[in-house]
Amino acid sequence: MLDGLRRLIDLQRIDGELARLGAESDAVPVRRAESQRLCAASDQRVTAAREALEQAEHDRRAVEAQLADQEALIQRLQGQSSQVKTNEAYTALLHEIEHARSAISDCETRILELMDEIDAARAAIAVAEEEQREIEARAQTEESAIQARASALESELDEAREARAKIIESLEPALVRRYEAIAKTRSPAISVAADELCMGCRVRIPPQAYNDVIRGESIVSCGSCRRILIHEGLVGARSEGA
Repeated sequence: MLDGLRRLIDLQRIDGELARLGAESDAVPVRRAESQRLCAASDQRVTAAREALEQAEHDRRAVEAQLADQEALIQRLQGQSSQVKTNEAYTALLHEIEHARSAISDCETRILELMDEIDAARAAIAVAEEEQREIEARAQTEESAIQARASALESELDEAREARAKIIESLEPALVRRYEAIAKTRSPAISVAADELCMGCRVRIPPQAYNDVIRGESIVSCGSCRRILIHEGLVGARSEGA
């Protein structure tokens, strides 16, 4: 029975390794999705910066067209000045010319502002594209690492499953069923017993049951948490179940 208990410890260790490897394997798609998310966000920043530049250049062309219209209007109005017959009409003409000149001033101010926006947009594009290149390079490196680790994980999982199967074959079916039934509700399923305590739940073990645990001649379960108990002296080191 002592040998069976020790093989159960090995089984529990392998089950823990399988759980760890399984969790890491499950995290592979999450790692890949995060890398893809970062790339997509970088692409969006580059697109937004380029769209900002396009909009600023479009706006500048529109304002430049307005400026040209106002300049043409002034030339046309000035050409009409010799045809004006009354003071009132001349005053109105001068008012239109002044209004056009004010509009030209506003256009020139706006063009300067848009030129600053264009320069800022070009700088933002340069920064976004550099960041995009860096993120894409990291993503390629990450993808290579993910693929390599995923392949290694599959191999490690296969080895652990094979080792588990060999241990299962060496154990009595009833003992395996008992272990697995406990493992469904308690992890780990096996707890070290020391100082008349179950280290899994910290509940005291009755003296007779504790003596049975020390001898290791039979399977003893904790009366509180139902874990299978093994004495610390039989596993070579004191540890705690949880």
